[in-house]
Amino acid sequence: MRAALLATLLALALSGCGVLLTQGPPSNHEQRQSFHCTESKLAPTIDVVLAGVNIAYGVVKANEQSYSEDESAKWIASGLISGAILGATAAVGFERVKQCRAAKAQLAQRLAHPQPPPGAQLDSVIITPGTDTVHAGKLVQLTGLAFSKADGMRYSFAFRWSSSNEAVAWVTQSGLVSALAPGTVVITASANRVVGTATIVVIRP
Repeated sequence: MRAALLATLLALALSGCGVLLTQGPPSNHEQRQSFHCTESKLAPTIDVVLAGVNIAYGVVKANEQSYSEDESAKWIASGLISGAILGATAAVGFERVKQCRAAKAQLAQRLAHPQPPPGAQLDSVIITPGTDTVHAGKLVQLTGLAFSKADGMRYSFAFRWSSSNEAVAWVTQSGLVSALAPGTVVITASANRVVGTATIVVIRP
């Protein structure tokens, strides 16, 4: 039915805010003193609303008495297809916003805590969050601070990050963890032979 197809195409032409209007942090954000990304959830939220409207519209049209069963099925399919695509673009947008907020928090921490002076004695490394539960396929940003008892300061540092089981989750050298498969993994951040740990529990999507 052409009307259902045209309705689907029109809805999709006006959608995609989650992808088009959101921007994640740049890949080298951990080396920058400033960068731009999207912290607002407005764009992907618009996609969620449009997804609901499209599904509801398809159901309403399908229930009109003037349509045959075949035509009604096409309206329902049109609403579901539009809703699924809009839901996917919304998910992309929400993930980018999450990554942006984590990167901005990491930047604020770097700016608030200076690099340790040469020869500074580091006594412990603190990773935030210390424990977290993540769905497989998702990301979580960890941040580390080195603590010195000598001056009572907490320092940002170029930590060496590692995972105890890269089949469960692996970590970049900026502390970004990618959850891969269900299980429990210990993420470590080390500096000057001092090590901090965080426990990540990966669950099914």
